[in-house]
Amino acid sequence: MRVANEAGRHAVGPLSQNPPDHHIAMKTAQTSLQKDILDELQWEPSLDSSRIGISIEKGVAVLTGHVRNLVERGIAERAAKRVRGVTAVANELTVDLGRLEAREDADIAKAAVQALQWNVMVPQNRVQVTISNGAVTLEGEVGYAYQRAAAQNTVEQLTGVKSVLNRLVVKPAIAPIDLRRKLNAALHRYARVEMEGINAEVEGSRVVLRGKVHSWAERDIVQDAAWAAPGVSEVDNRICIEA
Repeated sequence: MRVANEAGRHAVGPLSQNPPDHHIAMKTAQTSLQKDILDELQWEPSLDSSRIGISIEKGVAVLTGHVRNLVERGIAERAAKRVRGVTAVANELTVDLGRLEAREDADIAKAAVQALQWNVMVPQNRVQVTISNGAVTLEGEVGYAYQRAAAQNTVEQLTGVKSVLNRLVVKPAIAPIDLRRKLNAALHRYARVEMEGINAEVEGSRVVLRGKVHSWAERDIVQDAAWAAPGVSEVDNRICIEA
């Protein structure tokens, strides 16, 4: 019996050491996707990718490491999303300011207020700015999503800013009227989006988007269309990217 048990162990051993073929194929695909993302990061001229690490888990790209400023953090995320096969991006990059880029909170606050005042896309006297150790918080109410995004983009580009927490609330000045029909008509105007896979649920002034698209660009198009609809105060984008 002892010999039989030993033989059994020897027979099972090689099988347990060799993973199934689909595991090998998955590992190969992840390595290829990782290389494609790295190539895209290195291709981006406005980004220093030398301190960025990439790991892949089931199509999700995890970005780790350091960047020189907050703008680079966003550029790295958008570059990763451009790569075919990326279904989601976990951006864990941290801003590591150099000695010349560091600024006092008071100086950042003054620059932020002035920059917001000079931006025609941001409504005057509607945005409050708070700074703590380079972290900016935006609060207040705006009428449209594009104003909310414009305020965030404005302060993200300031020297010394490490992060931006956007707490601006979109409160439309008009009530939504026939929102579902108008939104569907807008989405059908976009030739790059296949509407058969998109479902827009309207709950008062809130829009919930569901379905599948082929790229992040298509997902953004649908989301922007929903935000552009008159009277929309919130968009919950649950659209998935097909790998």
